[in-house]
Amino acid sequence: AVKADGAVLADDDRGLRTASLAAARAAAEAAPAQARGWWELGWHRYFQGETVRAKEAFEHSRNVDPDPWEKWRCQLWLDRIDRENAAARAEDQASDARLDAERAADSRHRAVEAQADARRRKYQADADRIAAKDAARARRREIFDEMLEIDGRVRTLRERRMIRLTPGSGLSAQGIYDYLRELKAAEDVELEKKRKLQEERDALE
Repeated sequence: AVKADGAVLADDDRGLRTASLAAARAAAEAAPAQARGWWELGWHRYFQGETVRAKEAFEHSRNVDPDPWEKWRCQLWLDRIDRENAAARAEDQASDARLDAERAADSRHRAVEAQADARRRKYQADADRIAAKDAARARRREIFDEMLEIDGRVRTLRERRMIRLTPGSGLSAQGIYDYLRELKAAEDVELEKKRKLQEERDALE
C-alpha cells in the first residue's frame, strides 16, 4: 500500500488507475444489480475527472441498493458532484461576465480614443485653416507692396517716354525710336507682372 501510495503521489502509477477503473467497470457490468460495484465505479470515475459518468454510476448504485445508509452515501456523492458542477458553472459565468466587462471597457476606451482623435483632427484642421488664412493674408500684403513698386516703375517709364527727344539731343531718329520702343517693352513687362500678381491676389480671396 505504501509503495502504491508513493507511486500515485509521484504521479507515476504505472497503469494503476487505469487498471483499477477497468476492474471496477468489469465488476459493475458483471453484477449490475449489485450496488457495491457501481459505487466503486462511480468513485474511480470521479477521481479520474469523469464526473458525468461518475454521477451515472452513483445514481445506479443508489437505485439498486436496498440499504438506506448506502443510498444516503450515494446521495452525498451526487450532491457533491452537483455542487462542484454548479460551482464550475458559476465560475464559468463569472469568467464570461469578466470577459464581457473587459470587452465593454475596451469598447468604451476605443470610443473615448476615437472621440479624442476626432477632436485632435478637428483642432488640427482649424489650426491649418488659420495658418492658411494667415499665410494668404501675408501674401496679399506682399502682392500689394510688389504692385505698388511695379506702379512706381511703370510711372517712371511713362514719364521717361513723355520727355521729348530730338535729334539735337545727341540721338538719331532711329536711336530715339529704339529708345522709346525699349521703354514701352519694359513697361509691358512690368504690366504683365502686375497682371499675374492680380490673378494670384484674386485666387487668395
